This record gives sequence, C-alpha cells and structure tokens, in this order.
Amino acid sequence: GHSVPMPATVPTVTDAQLLELEDQVRQGLEERSFGDLQVMGFGELGVAIGLPADAPVAVAKRMPALPTRREMEEWFAYLDRYEALVAEHVAVAPTEKRTVPTDDGSRWAGFMIQPCYDRSVLVEHVLPDIEPTIDHPIVVAIRDAALSAVADGRCAIDAQFTNFVWIDETLISIDCGSPFLYHPDGSPDYEIGAYASSMPSLLRPVVVKMAERVAAQCGTPNGTLELAALSIVRIGQERWLDAVLDTFNAKLDEPIQRADVTARFDKLHGEMQNIKRLGRLQRTWVERVRRRRYDFFITDSFTGEVL
Repeated sequence: GHSVPMPATVPTVTDAQLLELEDQVRQGLEERSFGDLQVMGFGELGVAIGLPADAPVAVAKRMPALPTRREMEEWFAYLDRYEALVAEHVAVAPTEKRTVPTDDGSRWAGFMIQPCYDRSVLVEHVLPDIEPTIDHPIVVAIRDAALSAVADGRCAIDAQFTNFVWIDETLISIDCGSPFLYHPDGSPDYEIGAYASSMPSLLRPVVVKMAERVAAQCGTPNGTLELAALSIVRIGQERWLDAVLDTFNAKLDEPIQRADVTARFDKLHGEMQNIKRLGRLQRTWVERVRRRRYDFFITDSFTGEVL
C-alpha cells in the first residue's frame, strides 16, 4: 500500500453516552421513529447516529445486538481484519468499536464510532457542487482504490460514492461495516456475522444469498466499479454518470455500459423492497407472537424513512 495522511482521532464517547443512546434506539425501535436521534446516514442494515445530538462531534453506527459479548467481539475482530486490508488501498477513518449491554441485559449492542465529518467533505455533497469532468481526482481515487483491492484479491472495497470523504485531496473511507473478504481461491470468505444471528430466520437465506452475490461481484473489476457507478445514480447525480463511466472504463478491459448500471440499480431497488417487506412481516411475528422486541430499524435507504 501507500502511506496516506490520516484524519483526526475518534472523539471521546463515554459508556454512559452509549447506554443512553442504546436506550433511545430501543425507544425508537418500539415507536418506529428516530425521535430525538440525530441520524446522519442510512445503510441497508443500520443507521449512523450523531453524538451529541445537538452538535455532533462523533458518529455511532449501531450493529444489530447479539446474545453474547463474545459473539460481538468475534464480529468486531472480523471487521478489524477487513479494515486492515482496506487500509492498504485507501485511508480509513479512525474507528473505535465498543460494546454495551442492552436495557434488559439479555443482549449486547455493538457500536462503531468515528469522527463526525462536516457535510462539506462528504463525497456525496462535494460532487453536486462541481461540474462533471472525466478523470476528476475523486473519481480517479475511488477507481484506483477499488481496482487495487480487487487486484490484490484478499478484500474488496465497497466503493459506493457515499462511503467516502475527501480531505486535502485525499480519499478516506468511512465504511468498513460491510466486509468483503476472499479466500485464496477467490471465493467470498463471507460471514454475515452479527447480522446473520440477529437476522429473522425467514430473511436469513435471502440476505445471505444476496450478500454472497454482491461479494462475488465486488471481487471483479467490473462488478466493483459497477456498484460504485450505481451509487452515483442513487444519490441523484446521474449527470455525473457518463464522466464516471469514462473514467472507470479507461482501466477496464470490458467497458461498463450505462444500461448495465441502470438495470442493476432497478434490480437492487426491487430486491431491497422485497427484503424490507419480509422484514416487516417478521417484525410483526416477533412482536405479536414471540412478544420480543425486533432489533432492526427497517428503513428505506433510498428515502431515509422508517418503515
């Protein structure tokens, strides 16, 4: 890898703050609302919450809760392994992994804590303010990091434009929560870890299959860059798509076509809708039949609403 300037350290977040946050999350899950939580971003499987809410200096990404602390620590160790490999190809935001007991002590909630970056350095907010150009340094940096990881073969970077900040002409990844690791033969070394064990049994095979397919695609030059290009459309910056594809295709044997990206976007959107539908069915069952709390916010990551 190459040496890159690292961003600031992780701001201090106390256990008391995390326990209070976990309490607010629990309330939010019951009320189907984010309440007073300062939500900074949405992933497919979780939300990023700003701390403190009135003037965030840190962002806490909550993992689904697990039955034992050991399971959460094993999941974190897996994420650490992934993060170390990603850091060989692109700077990674400093990240602290913490665990607190849930309100009734029956499970353990994991949080990934990072500095809260100003909106002005988030790539998804930088691009709307500039004219699309071929070989823009941000697009080149994302392309080169993604291809470097694929060429090395041990990990893939989730190169969606929403996963990066741009500081002092340096690209920094803020997402190491969805790990793509590979065995020496190239097959995904996929543990859905924290997600699988807390995932509804009905959903698990669907999600695992989808995750394995995404991991397999991300292990190829075209697959990894197609996902990145798709994210440009997803953040409403389709005007960038041609410049992005020209920049990506300069390094690909087989060019990515615009139609490939829009087709994959539609397919992903459809799959996510199905997963959310299944999730809502499962939530009803968990709450009404098993009388237990459902441990996920079901959000539409395309619109940001709680479902």
